[in-house]
Amino acid sequence: YQRKLSNPIRHLFCFMEERGKSAGQITERDLLDFIFEAAKTNRNNMGLVMRAVKFVTEYLDSQQFTKIETDWGVFRPATSLLHLIAPYTQEEINHMLDAVDSHSKTPLREKAMILLAFNSGLRGVDIRNLKLTDICWKKQELHIVQSKTGQPIAAPLHGKTLNTIADYILQERPECTSDC
Repeated sequence: YQRKLSNPIRHLFCFMEERGKSAGQITERDLLDFIFEAAKTNRNNMGLVMRAVKFVTEYLDSQQFTKIETDWGVFRPATSLLHLIAPYTQEEINHMLDAVDSHSKTPLREKAMILLAFNSGLRGVDIRNLKLTDICWKKQELHIVQSKTGQPIAAPLHGKTLNTIADYILQERPECTSDC
C-alpha cells in the first residue's frame, strides 16, 4: 500500500518544491492546486492521489509542521469512464452481418441478435430471453433483469439495431400472439 502511495506523494512534494514551499508552508490552497494538477496527468488514479494527500496532511499535522483542517476523506473522486478498446471494428461487424445473409435461413433474426450483442453488451442468455415488452421504442432502450446477476438494467439501443429488430418482427418472425 505504501509503495503505491510513493509516486503520488513524490509528485506532491515535487509540486510544492516547484512552488518554493517547504513542508511547514503548505496550505490547503496548495493542496487543492495539486489535486487539480494531478487530475490532468493521473486521471485514472485520483483515488490514490486523494489518499496520498490525506496521508501527507495527517503526517504534517501530527508532526506539527502545519495545521490543515480540511478533511480530505470527504472528497471522493468520480470514477473515470472506462475507455474500452472496441473488440471489433465497424468493418468487422459489417463482415459478420454480410456472412449472415449468405448462410442463414433467418438472417434478420440473426442480424438483430448480433447487433443487440454489440450495441447493448447483453449476454447471449439475456438476448435469447428478450421479449418485445422489454423494448421501449420511444426511448430507444431496453429494460431487462439480467439472468446472471438478477439486477435490472436499462441499455440504450441505436437506431440501426432497432430498425433491424423491427425488420425481423415485420418480415421474418412467425405470426404469434406471444409478447416474446
